[in-house]
Amino acid sequence: MRASAIVQVYEAASLVCDIIGKGDHALKAARSLRRIMRTISLVALILVWMAGMGHTAPIVTVSSWSLRYVEPLVEAFNAKGLGIEAEAVQLRPDALKARLITNLAPDIIMYTVGDFDYEWEHYWLDLTEVVKRLGSRGDWLPGTWDALTIPAGPYKGEIRRIKNTYEVPVLYYDKDQMANAGVMEPADMHRAGRWSWEDMLSLAKKLTRDLNGDGLTDVWGLAHDISHGWKSSGYYEIWGLQAGEYFVSPDGYYRGNQPAFVDMVQWWADLYNVHHVMQSPRPGVSTLPSGLSAMIMYGTHLHASADWREFRTWDMAPLPNLPQNKAYNYMFEHGAWVVNKNCADIDATMKFVEFLLSPEAVQIMSREVGFFPVRLSVAREFANYQQERYPWAKNVAYTIISMVEGTMLPTKPGPWYMPNWNDVRDHMHAAVRSVLAGEVPAAVALEQVAGPIESILAAGRKDMIAGTLWKW
Repeated sequence: MRASAIVQVYEAASLVCDIIGKGDHALKAARSLRRIMRTISLVALILVWMAGMGHTAPIVTVSSWSLRYVEPLVEAFNAKGLGIEAEAVQLRPDALKARLITNLAPDIIMYTVGDFDYEWEHYWLDLTEVVKRLGSRGDWLPGTWDALTIPAGPYKGEIRRIKNTYEVPVLYYDKDQMANAGVMEPADMHRAGRWSWEDMLSLAKKLTRDLNGDGLTDVWGLAHDISHGWKSSGYYEIWGLQAGEYFVSPDGYYRGNQPAFVDMVQWWADLYNVHHVMQSPRPGVSTLPSGLSAMIMYGTHLHASADWREFRTWDMAPLPNLPQNKAYNYMFEHGAWVVNKNCADIDATMKFVEFLLSPEAVQIMSREVGFFPVRLSVAREFANYQQERYPWAKNVAYTIISMVEGTMLPTKPGPWYMPNWNDVRDHMHAAVRSVLAGEVPAAVALEQVAGPIESILAAGRKDMIAGTLWKW
């Protein structure tokens, strides 16, 4: 029943009650009836009005694999009183895929790189217009939108993702190990302008020590990250991106035999086989939490995890520039926001998209995820916030500001085309492992797999749909 109809009922009931009450022989019960009918009508009016308010406000559903990432955003958006109600929905990738197929998916989704392959690209709405209108303003990090612009294929030139945060590897180090070895901390070396890859290698050699004189290494200068390292045989992809070369080009051609990539794979292998500052990777072996290593290269999310909170003797420093003074230029796309092109209410959904492009949303996400914000105006606040969370790591804020305002350059996008991704990676893993084992030089190993990888790429290139794949 509409509110106007309830008003009419209320007025009619009042009139009837008044007539009854004015009769010469009105009873006391009639007066009671009048009061009851008026009360019932008034309550009904209020209830219908409240229900009408609930049904007229459009609802925007916002999904992630963890409510931790969406609930703070939903609460902040709803507090604005825009007449739109946002609702947080928790969906794992498989459940989300099932809903997309049946056209029952949420309106806005926190996209996880690697969980959606390139064939899912057509589910997302083209956000180029809103990004050009709002994402071009303000203080976005260089390369934020370049890295998300699809470079080839049917969606060439489109932006279908919104970034709030990004991750970049940094150097974590054990302050006690530095003191025991009598060396300067990496962050202090960076401040002094004495921080190149050669400087880091020299420091790693001083930190690699036999403490008890039995001829065996007790502390390694650099730790190998087994969580990703054993499968990928090292962060060779990251180093390749640093050097300006990825082993597959954005349009789907093999680039692993290019000098920049070859040099970085060889550099990584030499840490084991030539310089002996890093323990050889083995499944299930980690020197980091046991105090058997002094430094590790890892993503910035480590300091937001439970493990990092336990490492009260650890601190953080920017990674040095690469050999030949090539600046660090890698940003890892851990996740981004995408919009379901079949969203229930496009106008309401785009209001939330505009919110995601605001500094407030960037601040909320960077705090929740623990990754660097994509806006410079938020970076300093984020740095101070992280310093408050981890007061024993005195260089957290310094590292964040140094990376954002100093050595960061626009990132190069990873492969937008990638058929048979795991087959390609299997060949690359095998090649890099042979280099790490000291069996063949990087130039030889990476040339040996050029043919098989190129064949896989060529066979699927005509059927490829623009998208991105990144799986460890």
